[in-house]
Amino acid sequence: GYDGERLYRATALYNGEFEIVDLDVDNLYDVQYQNHIIADGKFFFGSRNYDEDTIGLYVANSQNITSIVEYSDNNYHKSFGSFGSIGDIVYYSYGELGNETLWKSDGTEDGTFQFKSLHTNSSNDVVIAEMYSDSVRDLIYFRAIIVNEDDSRTNHLYISDGTAEGTYSVIESTNDNHGYSFYQDEFDDSVYIV
Repeated sequence: GYDGERLYRATALYNGEFEIVDLDVDNLYDVQYQNHIIADGKFFFGSRNYDEDTIGLYVANSQNITSIVEYSDNNYHKSFGSFGSIGDIVYYSYGELGNETLWKSDGTEDGTFQFKSLHTNSSNDVVIAEMYSDSVRDLIYFRAIIVNEDDSRTNHLYISDGTAEGTYSVIESTNDNHGYSFYQDEFDDSVYIV
């Protein structure tokens, strides 16, 4: 709804009925499109609290919702972008629109940090989008639009193993309107990029 969403866990029981549990009876959450992922049986999501002027990363398990990190965001410029995962570690983009960096989280505050910036100079703008998890190879793929020093834009397809050193561009295009879709073959696990 307009004020946010209430999060529930639904469990299918063996007798054909469902058990539905309200994970937080006191709070509503603003879970936006693509700002969430399920990893290791946990639901990770970003949510904005307009009343408190904050934006936070949360994790829900089968019983409750826990705040991982929360940031002040007075002008609503910061946001969580697309999410991916490698095993039980979640990867996501975060920052002001046009100034996004790559982050990772194990579901704890100490285990949540920026691990890679795609900025090559202080004037770069970077927008990260369309993240995909390859659970067979323990990789993530994502698209980044980078505004260069001369104001030209390049559209990159990146592969990452979850480390700064293992995150690199494999395709570069000068058309920043191109998007990517990812498909994994269920028979031979090949990943197709459209």
